[in-house]
Amino acid sequence: MQSSARSSQTFKHTVAELAELAQLADLLPEDAKARFLSLVDRLARLIEETLQRRENDAETLRFIRVALETLRSQINYHLFDLEATRRENDALRRENELLRKRLDSLS
Repeated sequence: MQSSARSSQTFKHTVAELAELAQLADLLPEDAKARFLSLVDRLARLIEETLQRRENDAETLRFIRVALETLRSQINYHLFDLEATRRENDALRRENELLRKRLDSLS
């Protein structure tokens, strides 16, 4: 959330700076003024696209972090379940061994 607010604030500040630059264009001759304003416009679009990509990247990073945390939780659950299954198998093997010994002693 802070990153998004910071990006928005940065964008607003940058837009204000670009507006100041555009005002300075009035000091230039007409042919240079048109080229200068075109460059300022392209720069504004580039900044906007960059900030949008940055926000998209931040959203992707948040998604990846949530996915990794979910994966960690699932792995921990499966490790716990695996250990419990091993203990159950060990107990069943011991019980099976005792039953075989009893059967052998009866015969």
